Amino acid sequence: MITLAVTRGAYIMLVERPERPLFAVSVADSPWADAMAWLDLQPLGAHILADPGHAWRFGASVRVDPGRDVFLEEVKDAALAIYSRDVAARVVERTGAIGDFAGLTAERARTLATSYELDYLITESDLALPLAYRNSRFRIYALAVPRVP
Repeated sequence: MITLAVTRGAYIMLVERPERPLFAVSVADSPWADAMAWLDLQPLGAHILADPGHAWRFGASVRVDPGRDVFLEEVKDAALAIYSRDVAARVVERTGAIGDFAGLTAERARTLATSYELDYLITESDLALPLAYRNSRFRIYALAVPRVP
């Protein structure tokens, strides 16, 4: 079993993903890292709507890299849901609220922003929303609605 695990690991490192180092001290330069750097400059309390699979798709989590709250991070939130009925219910509810992220419309994003007090949307799509930041791949839209104290 150990030989099989080591062989599989070596195959992934050397053949399947040779561009990824075994250890990395920092996140590689990419449009996602650039977008995370911009989010890092935003207020700590900012709430972000991103693709629920962003951490595994793009290599860094919104919660970890810029340290901002994200509406849903499917891998981590689903893992935590194992330990809490409340977290599990929230994950199911938020997964349903987002629906198909790739098909997210400006109107749906506004509705989510109002319902969940979201400040920014990061996506690859062009939407009719106020653009806060853009790079070669991602757009970050301002979603913030005035909050009643």
